[in-house]
Amino acid sequence: MTVRTINQLVFGYEDGHRLLGGSVDIPSEPLATLLGATDAPVEDSSDCLITGLPIEAISSYALCFTWSAPELPRPGAIWSHVLLLHPEHLESFGRLSVFGSLARRPKPGEIEGYGSVLAAPEDRRAQEPVSREIVADIVAAAYGGNKPLVIQRDLAESARALFAVWEFQWPALRKRFEFCTRESARTSPPPRGVVVAREVRGMLGHQQSSSAGEKWQARLVDAVVSAQEPELTRFLAAFGPNGPAALGAMRDLAQLFECVAAEDHQRSRGLLERIYPEASLGAELKGHLFGQELGEWWSAPERSRVGALIGATVDAWDVEQLRLERRICDWIENDGANSLVNELAGDGPSAVRETFLAALVRSGRPSDVGPVVQCQPDLAVQWIREAPELAHAPETWSTLEEHQAAILLGTLDSSDAEIAVAAILGGQTAVVLDLAGMLGALLAISTQRSLDAGLELVRVSGWAQVLDALHTASRVGEDGHPPATESEVADLRLLLGAVTADSHRVPGLLAALERRRSIIDDIWLRAAAAEMPRARSNSKTLEVTFGPLYRAIREDRLHPDCWAVIEEHLPEAADRARRLQGLLVEVAKTKHWKKKKLTRALRGAGSHAQKLYRDLEEDEDTLGARLRRVVDTLRGW
Repeated sequence: MTVRTINQLVFGYEDGHRLLGGSVDIPSEPLATLLGATDAPVEDSSDCLITGLPIEAISSYALCFTWSAPELPRPGAIWSHVLLLHPEHLESFGRLSVFGSLARRPKPGEIEGYGSVLAAPEDRRAQEPVSREIVADIVAAAYGGNKPLVIQRDLAESARALFAVWEFQWPALRKRFEFCTRESARTSPPPRGVVVAREVRGMLGHQQSSSAGEKWQARLVDAVVSAQEPELTRFLAAFGPNGPAALGAMRDLAQLFECVAAEDHQRSRGLLERIYPEASLGAELKGHLFGQELGEWWSAPERSRVGALIGATVDAWDVEQLRLERRICDWIENDGANSLVNELAGDGPSAVRETFLAALVRSGRPSDVGPVVQCQPDLAVQWIREAPELAHAPETWSTLEEHQAAILLGTLDSSDAEIAVAAILGGQTAVVLDLAGMLGALLAISTQRSLDAGLELVRVSGWAQVLDALHTASRVGEDGHPPATESEVADLRLLLGAVTADSHRVPGLLAALERRRSIIDDIWLRAAAAEMPRARSNSKTLEVTFGPLYRAIREDRLHPDCWAVIEEHLPEAADRARRLQGLLVEVAKTKHWKKKKLTRALRGAGSHAQKLYRDLEEDEDTLGARLRRVVDTLRGW
C-alpha cells in the first residue's frame, strides 16, 4: 500500500449542522452530500450511527461515525467524524472494520485535533463474531432485489454485520457500496444503499426480507459469517473483479456458483447469458465453464458443455475463442448430429447457428441430413446449399424418411436434374414424381444419362406411365410448342430403349439413335443393342448402330447386358467382333448395299474399320471391293 494516511473531517452544531474542521478542503458539491449523510438524529448518547458512501467528486469513500451531542445547547445536535478513505485503502485492506478504531467522538474545544491527517491502521484485526440473522437480512437487502431496508433494534450489532458484508466484496463493489444505520427510516422515497433502522416510517405493513432467503443467499451468508464456503469465496474472488461494478454482480455470481455446484449446465449457460449478454463480456468466466478444456469449477463432461452452448438463446458467446466448430465436429464424427441438433435453439443466436452449420459442412455426413431436416429444416436447406455435393449423393436421400425428403426437395430446386436423379437413386422416386411429375423426372434422368435411375423409375411407376410421359413430351401443347425439345425427346427415347432392351416398346428409337450419334455412351449402346433384333428385317438398323457397337466390342467396352441382347441374333464366328461383322456382311449382301450404305454403317467404327477391311480382304466379290473403297474413304477416322 502506498497511501498510508487518511484525511478526516468533523461535523457538528454551530448555528446549524455544518463542517467544523478537517485535514482537507472540500468543494461545495461533495460537502453538501456529506452534510446530508452526517445529519442523522441519534436518540441514545451511547450509540454510534455509521454511514458509508462514495464521494466520486473527490475520489474518496466517506466512512462516517455519528453520535448525539447532548452537551451542546441545541436539542438533537450531533457530532460526526468522517474518514475519507482512498480507493487504495478499499483495495488493500482485508478487514475494513479496522477503520472503526480511528473513529473519535468530538468534544467541544477539541475540534482543532481533526485538522491533521491520520495514519492508516494496521490490517491485523480478526473478524469479529457477527449475527448470522442480521447478515442474512443485509445480504437479502443488498443483493436480493427487494427494498434495501432492514429493521433491527441492535444497531451496534448491525454495524458489525454491515462491515462484514462490505469486507466480503471485491474492491470495485466496496467502492460503490452505500450503507448506513439509522434510528428510523422512510420507505418513500426509496433509500440509496442498504439502510438498517430500528423502525420504518411512512409506510404501513413494511415487510422485512426473509433472513432465510434462497439457497444462494444462504451459501453467501455462510461465506460472510464463518468462511464455511471457501469454494464460493474463491469463485467470487476469481471472477468478480473482472465483472460489472454493481451490487447485482454479487448476486449473479452467487447464483451462478449455485448452478455450477449443482452441475446444472443449462441454467449456468442461461445465467451467463443474462450476466454477460455480449460475446465480448465475461470471456474468462465463460471460457472456464464452457471452454474445450475442463476447468476446475465443475466436472461437466464435454458433451454437456457443448450441448448447453448449442442451446444458447442470446448472442453472448465468442464461438471462436470457445473453438465451438471443432468441438461440434468432434461430436458429429463420434456420435452423429442426431442428439446434438435437438439441443439447438430454433431461434438461437446467429453466431451459434452459423457455427453449427459450418461444422455440418465440415463433417459432411449424409446420415446426418435426416435428423437435421426433422429438427431444423431451414438449417438443413442452408447446409445443402453450402454443400451441394450432399444433395447429389444418393446415400443422403436413402437415409431420409419420405416426409423428410419432401421437405428438403420441396425447398431445394426439384428441377435440378442431378438432385432429382440422386433422390430417385436414394429411394425417393415417389417424392420426385410428386414434385416434378413423370416428365420432369424422365427429363432429369435423361439429362444425367442415369440408367439406374431410369430402371428405378420404371420399377416404381410402371412402363405404361413412363411411355405416356414420352408421348406427352412430343405432343404440342396449348402454347403451340411441345414441353420438350427434339433433342430432349430423342434422349428420352434412348433412355427408355436402354431401360427396356426392347425396341418395339419405344417408338422412334432408331431415329433417336441417329439423331444422338454424337453422344456414344452406355445408354446409347444399350438402346442400339435393343434395336439389333430388327437388323435383318430393317437394314437401316445396322446403318445406324453397327459402327459404334463394333468399336465398343473391339475395345471391350460393351456391357455384358448389351451382348446378351444381341448375341442370339448374330451368326457364329471365332469372336464377338467377327460375329457382328458377319451380320453386316450378311445384310449387305442380302440387301445389295452400295457404297453409301456401307459408309453409313462404318461411321463411328474409328480405326477399327481397317481391321474390318483386313478380315474381309479375301472376299473377292463385289462387297469386298465396295468395302475397300469405303475404308479408303474412312481412313483416318
